[in-house]
Amino acid sequence: TVGFNKPELLFQYYKGGADKIVAKQALYDMSRYGGFGPVPVAIMGSPFHPVDFEGFFNGNPDRRAVERSRFFQAFDELVADSKQARVMLVIYLMWNMVNFADLGGHSLHEGVTNFESAGYRKCEEVTLAIVSRYKDEPGIGLWVVGSEWNLLADLQMPNGVFSGTTAGDVNHPGPVVRDGRNNFNSQELAGLYKRLIMRIGEIDKNHLIATGAAEPRRSAMHLFRAVLEGRDPDWTPDDWDDWQKYIEMMNADADFLSLHYYGIPVDVSLNFYKDLSVRLNKPVFFGEAGVNFEAFDPDYNSRPGLEFLDLLLAELVSKEFPLSCLWVYSEQIGRFQLYRGVTDRALKMVEDANYRHKGIMPPRSR
Repeated sequence: TVGFNKPELLFQYYKGGADKIVAKQALYDMSRYGGFGPVPVAIMGSPFHPVDFEGFFNGNPDRRAVERSRFFQAFDELVADSKQARVMLVIYLMWNMVNFADLGGHSLHEGVTNFESAGYRKCEEVTLAIVSRYKDEPGIGLWVVGSEWNLLADLQMPNGVFSGTTAGDVNHPGPVVRDGRNNFNSQELAGLYKRLIMRIGEIDKNHLIATGAAEPRRSAMHLFRAVLEGRDPDWTPDDWDDWQKYIEMMNADADFLSLHYYGIPVDVSLNFYKDLSVRLNKPVFFGEAGVNFEAFDPDYNSRPGLEFLDLLLAELVSKEFPLSCLWVYSEQIGRFQLYRGVTDRALKMVEDANYRHKGIMPPRSR
């Protein structure tokens, strides 16, 4: 099934008022494109910025209880509406990796590798609170650990993988670590994935789990080996064997091979991913997919954009990839956005692809 990313959906519910009204309309609009089945919609299940966790970890227990109650009340309403609208939620439990550092006031390396660190413990607490509440919920299709964490691994950046200063900013209250101590390697990340997947699985036996890793950097395995061997970053392009090893390492403990995919040419790498899925007996989850806007400059209404989307959807269907979420459904009109009334030709392509995925002839245009 092909669906959408709408990361902010839960927090539109949480804000209430006009934001919630817009979110509910978007929820029902997205549901139109599932092709006789529920359409998957990927969302953030916890706040993005460290400052937004203040309600979870406020020092005043009464205030903390009130804010957590508000959060889960909004979450409950979204889950209920999603089931009514026939939307299957794909929930990213901790989208932004910076929280493993800044919620603890220490380095990212500490948060990734030390499961007793304050940052890790807070991220795990939020993750498991969500999983515990919805472990029996059929409206949730998949837990996703995080978004694209692997793209921060093995970079050996002198100033670390986060910008800014130790004073922090409005979204990252200081003091925070902003230096080379925020670097980590892929082996350490695989250990973090393993730990979180294990903890989620201890609570929830009903739902599948994905890492949320992106398609690897073109030099991912060379960069990783350079770290292990104490060498400077090695940007030599990997061959297909190295890519297989890297993808397997990132997703060893998950139920899916997670990839975010905007590849060109489409058919070459998707052939590889299909073969890899068969060899490893593990399905592929394209947590993000869509038009490659770096290769040319279209939008979802341009001829190049529609041609690319048509080719991508045809490949996803013909190769029987089970779950893909396009980037991105949003009422904020822009180059990457899909939105009913604005990009209707592209959305009809999604609907038709979902009918074909189920072996059903798509209906004529409404």
